[in-house]
Amino acid sequence: MEDQGKQDGATFRNKQDAVGNLSAESLDYDHLHDQSRCPWAYLINIPDVRYGHMSLDDLRLTLHTSQTLEGLLQEALSKISASVQLLNDRFTDAINKTKFCEIPDDILALIFEMVCEGSNDRGVVGLMLVCRRFRQLIVSLPAVWSSIFYDSVSSLEKAKFMASRATAPIIDLLVMVTNKGDDISAMYDLTTSISSRIRDLSLHLTELDIDNLQQASTCLSSLSLPSLTSLVLAVPAVLGRNCTTFIHGWDIPSLRAITLDDVLPEFRPSVAMQIEFCALDVNRTLTQEEDEDYWHTDEIVGFVHSLSAVKEMHMAVRFFDEYTGSSNLSMPSVKHLRLYLQNLEAAMNTSILNIIVFPAITSLDIRLGLPGIEHLEDFLDNLLFHLTDMERSSITDLSLHISREFDDAHNDSRVPFEVLASWCQGFENLKSLELQRNRYQEEGLLTFSGLIDSLKVFNSNERAISSEFLESIPRLWDCTHTRRAVLDMADTPHIPIHGGYMDIAKFT
Repeated sequence: MEDQGKQDGATFRNKQDAVGNLSAESLDYDHLHDQSRCPWAYLINIPDVRYGHMSLDDLRLTLHTSQTLEGLLQEALSKISASVQLLNDRFTDAINKTKFCEIPDDILALIFEMVCEGSNDRGVVGLMLVCRRFRQLIVSLPAVWSSIFYDSVSSLEKAKFMASRATAPIIDLLVMVTNKGDDISAMYDLTTSISSRIRDLSLHLTELDIDNLQQASTCLSSLSLPSLTSLVLAVPAVLGRNCTTFIHGWDIPSLRAITLDDVLPEFRPSVAMQIEFCALDVNRTLTQEEDEDYWHTDEIVGFVHSLSAVKEMHMAVRFFDEYTGSSNLSMPSVKHLRLYLQNLEAAMNTSILNIIVFPAITSLDIRLGLPGIEHLEDFLDNLLFHLTDMERSSITDLSLHISREFDDAHNDSRVPFEVLASWCQGFENLKSLELQRNRYQEEGLLTFSGLIDSLKVFNSNERAISSEFLESIPRLWDCTHTRRAVLDMADTPHIPIHGGYMDIAKFT
């Protein structure tokens, strides 16, 4: 055993105390500092200090021994961690340098699909120029060529070229006329020729289509779109009523999602009953006094109610007249409802909640524009008043997004900083600018939370959220810290991809 101990590099002599524990005197310190040895090999010989009596000298020596071993172990762990990091970096680098010829075509095809998704034409062409194998692979991937957009005759040839390579039924097609005088029949003829491969279709009609609307309707009157699952139809308000029959004759058995802007198309009953998602934007940019072609409340409600299978609905709708239809309308299929109420008038007047009951709704999302936070209580009281008891009990997820009254024609969210930027031009040698606010006194719903733009409150115990807890959030959010941020313009080149200024700011 003694020879075996020497062979194993043990540094303890067989010296025991009265209770049989090895004495700390038996440790050979010269061997402890031998960097070629593994320090934790001596752990088996450390006395068990929990049992037995030890003298003061033994305690002192044992403590010193343990501290020495602890230092050696920490040093070894540090070296091992550094080695692991170095090996990991070298391994990653070696993998990245592996020749592409060793990667199977199916794996390389998946990589190309992910790389080319959302990239511009230059990125795709750049990959095709690497080698012949890359070109053959990319040409054979329908997903790379599936997003087709054309807005003029000049882009028509490119659209035809891409359509010839998108052989699978996964084409995402967007059509928009931007040049007056273009031959739109050629554009719509291409749409007809590839209709069986279109999965997502976006038709954006503009005022340039006014003179050619009949021609467009004729070209697209009997489209067969067996793979179409999503449809976007956006028209100017002045053309809305002229486009109601635009898609009535289409064969769209797979359609599940529609997004409509200022138009209420006539769907076949079989099509209307299969739609599961609807985003509707109607009358939002119109005024009752100036626009005579607005959609009447009865028309809007009739269209919405015809979607008997819809599960999620987003509505940005203004009602300009009284509803005169049935008073017992219900849509039990709707689970998620989002309402855009752009100003105080839209918030306080009639909404879809005043007309249709949603007995199975679980998620209600309100996007609200108010002139001031002081109007919030009036709106909330008005909303609660028009919700039925059944709707109140079924809603489990409530989202409230509050901002100033907004108008798509004029977004002034950046005006204050534009004013500051212009003002600061008068200081030729300006090196720093500090902006301050009192977030506890400033009006706003989430001003207490600093950089937080969204706050979700829930109870993981599956119980209701108490009003006392909600009331305490601003008061108990942060009672001690004052947040300050420092932004160095010299750091802007170091902003990470998909990052912003907050990623380079220093917070104190």
